Amino acid sequence: MVIKTGISVSGYVNSDEFVLNHVKGKVCLHLGCIGETCASSDVKVARTEKLLHYKIARVAKQVVGIDHDKRTIDVLKNRSDLGTLVYSDVENLNEIDLPWKTFEVIIATAIIEHLNNPGKMLEGIRHYMTKESLLLISAPNMFGLPNYLRFVCRRYREGPDHVVSYNKYLLSNLLARYGFSILELYSCYGDRSKEIINPLVFRVGYTFLKIFPELGVGLIAMAKLCQTQVEN
Repeated sequence: MVIKTGISVSGYVNSDEFVLNHVKGKVCLHLGCIGETCASSDVKVARTEKLLHYKIARVAKQVVGIDHDKRTIDVLKNRSDLGTLVYSDVENLNEIDLPWKTFEVIIATAIIEHLNNPGKMLEGIRHYMTKESLLLISAPNMFGLPNYLRFVCRRYREGPDHVVSYNKYLLSNLLARYGFSILELYSCYGDRSKEIINPLVFRVGYTFLKIFPELGVGLIAMAKLCQTQVEN
């Protein structure tokens, strides 16, 4: 395989804002919609209004959320402000009966690093996409400077259920293997960063990473099906 050298990171963005800008008025599928995998169900329910899924439901035309946290899904599924919630495994999308056969936008942020078989998720995603559909997907950036500095200072902590990290080449290779091409690629940070990082440190880091986005802590891509996949 020839490693692509022309992949560029175009900027440094807030991952939630990036997603919300692309789902307004769209029919969306949100994978791993509950998130916060290490928190208790009670904590997740209490933080519902801060979840990305809640924000998506407020601006999307329709949204279906899938997550394997059955207890939290059961508690929240009757809420009218969260769209349709489905308890299932994102690695088995082909086995799920969803209310729409295709979606305009599929969101798979902050999930791929948790999966045993990310390729199975990507294979399933393809079946719900048309040539116009967008996939928004994020991953930890193994070349991210903030985590490297934490590691050097012996303050780095990996998510206890994270099993893989990526760089821009590996993410591009993985998506290409399953029939996707990247249209836009950015490094990113989450809303929680503002809550847990000292405000001065955050501002300094934000300014630096806007100038050097390749070093951001996360990556977020907008992708489409390759033409060959659309024709098939």
